[in-house]
Amino acid sequence: VSLIVDTPTDFNSRVIREGINVVDCVLYTHRHPDHVMGFTDLRGYARKKDAPVSVYGNQKVLDVITNYYGGEDNCGKMFALHVAGDRVVNIDGKLPVEAISLKHGHEESEAVTGYIIDNKVAYFTDCVALPDEVIDKVKGIPILILGCNTIQKDEPKKHMDMDDAVKYSEKVNPEELFLTHLSYKVDYYELSKKLKSEK
Repeated sequence: VSLIVDTPTDFNSRVIREGINVVDCVLYTHRHPDHVMGFTDLRGYARKKDAPVSVYGNQKVLDVITNYYGGEDNCGKMFALHVAGDRVVNIDGKLPVEAISLKHGHEESEAVTGYIIDNKVAYFTDCVALPDEVIDKVKGIPILILGCNTIQKDEPKKHMDMDDAVKYSEKVNPEELFLTHLSYKVDYYELSKKLKSEK
């Protein structure tokens, strides 16, 4: 199963760079433009398949897709839209994925969806915290992917900062940690040196 998380504005260039020719499923974290604006590029992948591309996300994500990208009828021909909810689904009957609702910001009603994929990868971006029950679910997971928007503490918080990412990584204790959604404020090379020196 070829699975993608989110379709940012430069989605097409990323999948070409990585040599991805087939997309079976897309998991959306939330409706913000930097996560959904590449949706139109999925049409080319949908045309290559005999079956629609499966799309999972919360209801707000699916509303954005149907309202702005051709309507429900048009989407239904190439995409099978599913509300992720807080549940486990089997993608194409093969790959178990658990969807988990998280808060985008302490004061916001905007929810993001995190995903645990085959109990091997946990993907949590654009959230401010991981509740204890989520940490317990993913303890010792092989791969943890966390959104870490900045090194400095921004208030009001809408994303994890570096201290948060390190704290949650220590609690989860994955085999590998990957940081995503780094902002322009983060110097990748300096951050890499810092993290290696703190190992």
